[in-house]
Amino acid sequence: MLEIINERGEVMEVSDDLSIPVERYNPLFNDPDKFFQDITYPGKAPISPANKAFFSNAHYVDAENALYQFPVQISTSGFILFAGICQFKIGNNTYDFVLKVNFGAISQNFKSVKLSDLRTYDSYNVPATSTAAWEAHMKDTCVNPQNYNYAFIPVFNDGVEYFGENISTTTNIWDYANQKFKITPPSGQQIALDYMVFNTPYFKLTYLVKKAIECLGFEATGNFFNATNDQIYVWSPYNCTLWTSDFNTVYLAVQQSSFYAPDATIGEFFKILREDPRLKLAFSFDLLNATVKVDSFDDIMNDPEYEDISEDVEEITEIEIKSTDGFSITLAPDTQDPNFLLTDKHVATARLVVGNGTKAVEVNANSLKYHNADMVKCNRKVSRARAAVSFPQNKLPLRLMRFTGMREAEPGKFIPHCQAIELSTNDATFYEFIASAKKIGLIATVSVTILSRLDTSKKLRFYYQGVHVPAIMEKLAYDMQGKNRVKVKIECYSLLNSTANTSRIEQVLIPETESFDGYTVDVFCAYFNTEATGITSVTPVCVKAGKVLNAQEIKLSTDSRGLGGQKAFLLTNTAIPGDHPNSYELRISEAQPKFAERLGVKYYFIQSGSYWYTNINETLYNSDSVNSSLKGYFGPLWIVF
Repeated sequence: MLEIINERGEVMEVSDDLSIPVERYNPLFNDPDKFFQDITYPGKAPISPANKAFFSNAHYVDAENALYQFPVQISTSGFILFAGICQFKIGNNTYDFVLKVNFGAISQNFKSVKLSDLRTYDSYNVPATSTAAWEAHMKDTCVNPQNYNYAFIPVFNDGVEYFGENISTTTNIWDYANQKFKITPPSGQQIALDYMVFNTPYFKLTYLVKKAIECLGFEATGNFFNATNDQIYVWSPYNCTLWTSDFNTVYLAVQQSSFYAPDATIGEFFKILREDPRLKLAFSFDLLNATVKVDSFDDIMNDPEYEDISEDVEEITEIEIKSTDGFSITLAPDTQDPNFLLTDKHVATARLVVGNGTKAVEVNANSLKYHNADMVKCNRKVSRARAAVSFPQNKLPLRLMRFTGMREAEPGKFIPHCQAIELSTNDATFYEFIASAKKIGLIATVSVTILSRLDTSKKLRFYYQGVHVPAIMEKLAYDMQGKNRVKVKIECYSLLNSTANTSRIEQVLIPETESFDGYTVDVFCAYFNTEATGITSVTPVCVKAGKVLNAQEIKLSTDSRGLGGQKAFLLTNTAIPGDHPNSYELRISEAQPKFAERLGVKYYFIQSGSYWYTNINETLYNSDSVNSSLKGYFGPLWIVF
């Protein structure tokens, strides 16, 4: 028998033939504009003595408004299938009720509440009022990231406005020579408003997802919350400077995480995470147990568990080859960041093409660009004015970066190591599946026990025409009537032959701004004919006295005369001129270069194990006076394959 039970344990009196139509969807396959269905089921119940008690005598005119909505559980044959909200009105001698099950009960908050409005109550509550204490705290978030929900990752920014002057600076400056963060400017001032060095805590994506779920009243579970995904951080333009009410005293503190969150509703945020091929998350809401399970598509695919309904399948109603032959997926360019500007238009810098790329998909997320091998960069406006900081909105796209901890650059010397998270063919799993998988419709009659275990976010299996077919459900539909066995209609995708399509990455390279700041040691360009050599990019590695300097990847070749192409910068971890080497060993691992050349002087390479090397006797501004015949400014070093 079908039972609807309120919090007092009372059972709604309904007719024996009450039937509630149930439709459950896998959130991975929903239409983007219907990220979650508002799951509501209508019904009627008589105004009987038992129901007057069940509905708390709300049939009286003077009943309190709050009585017209309350939590319930829905069970059949002793198995609780759902929990939700019962909302009702008084009809013609009946209670006309609507059951809002699972997500339907919280859909309004999901659609309207912004991340920045969440009360997360997780600020760093002991503000450091001394330079040394704050610098030590910043370093500890990078040395021991597992102990914090945020880290002070160095990020270069060309878009800082400081008292009306545009400057390029690093948020969270790492003092490589002294192995510490630096918030004291060169003038020697301590923490003071007019001299504050910009610093920002970047929060872990896993933490922001978990806090959003908790603020909706759920517990976050699932395979998404692991050490690898804990390395993903969300970029924010906001500083962590605070002032007393009279604006005379300044100190530093980490405000609650929602302050740094993107300017998006919870629904927009989750939708991005579902569509982003780098993540491809599924959110399964369970109001009965007050949990939200967060798994990636790969997690679901690799899960060894499945529900076998072979003995229950009655009919295969449909086998369909999907009409979508492929996808063309891009990450939305940040129109506030000139790093995405090509001529006069902001463009996506990479495209993931699956199959023939028929269907275009743009995800409102991106990453940051590389400044050097350890640091990413952006060009987003942050303004500081006397006694105030003007905060621009943290508008979408959502920008992600990966922080892997402290890298040992040379013995005993470490540097925070951050990576851009760019599209790769490894991100194509879901779209390859959708472009290739057969869609199957089937009818089965299952026991209530099996029905209670069927979950659209889990795999199922059935036997058909001599083959065991593993599949992922898209839709589960049935009429809940209180019977021991229930007829269900299932739409699913077969996992057999589901990776027929191949994928590739197409890149749009935006020329780097050729400005040589105090960090630059040298500049490279390279000639590599991809068709002839198979080389698609070159990463110079530079070594001086055992220290590996930070070199950028060269992704765009010059022509055969050295014209055009992409310039890559070799940078040190300090702006102090004396720390710039005047010579170094250049290593190349992609293939043996024919030579490297600067102003007609050629350098030839010798093989050592898995790489080829040569000694460069001059850098951008400096030279080894004994071994170099060049003087003055030398221009880029051209590496030829």
